[in-house]
Amino acid sequence: MGDVNLFVIPGNARTFMDCFESCCEHLISKLFPPNDKTYVLFYLKLQDAPEKDKKHFNFCATALKYEDVVNKINTMSKMYNFEIINNIIKQDETNNEELLNSVQHKECYVGFLAKGDNLARCLHFYFNLKRCGEIISEIENKNNFQFKNIVYVRPDLRFSESAKHIVNYSSTKITIDDQIGKAKSWGCDFMAIIPRIHKTTFFEERLKFIQTNSEKHFHNSERIYMSTIDFECKHLGKFEIVRPDNINLD
Repeated sequence: MGDVNLFVIPGNARTFMDCFESCCEHLISKLFPPNDKTYVLFYLKLQDAPEKDKKHFNFCATALKYEDVVNKINTMSKMYNFEIINNIIKQDETNNEELLNSVQHKECYVGFLAKGDNLARCLHFYFNLKRCGEIISEIENKNNFQFKNIVYVRPDLRFSESAKHIVNYSSTKITIDDQIGKAKSWGCDFMAIIPRIHKTTFFEERLKFIQTNSEKHFHNSERIYMSTIDFECKHLGKFEIVRPDNINLD
């Protein structure tokens, strides 16, 4: 028996059904040795956020059926031999008003984050991570083990090239992908390999940081993401974001 590793796939399901098999083929089945035990935690929201900044993200994805998502996950689990941890959310566990009211110094979030519902969407992202961190702790406590590595992946990434073996990535730093522009200056918050020592920092602490920050000013979510972790940039395979067919980014 090898190590126990975990993939975490949180966020709006939207195009998950079109993407997940490629994630299994190029990431879940390739990153770790075959004798390792793999779990996949799904924190998927079936109901898309009702409030959108119409200027930047004017789309509404077709709602997915719970049964279809579960069937897809079960089929892939059998094909690629991973254990399932399902937390498929039919309705959000929080809302824009609740999250925005939790931020003590909104003046610290400027530029893009000060427009429309952009700060709320940013907060939803970090709320999702926090909930996943709590679920991870519950799983580890219940089973009396710790995951060696945790891999965060967006549910709308379609892979066309595989990641390298885990030995090619740092065991002491979080690895983020380098393919989206200049990762060190902009940031890629699409996926990450997280050694267990960084679990709390990556998942649980950053929502609280946003809520209590009174000194640093941030223009976008990516800056928050990059400034709160110790990371390296390496190639994690080739992938693209798959948007709903009716998206309008004009």
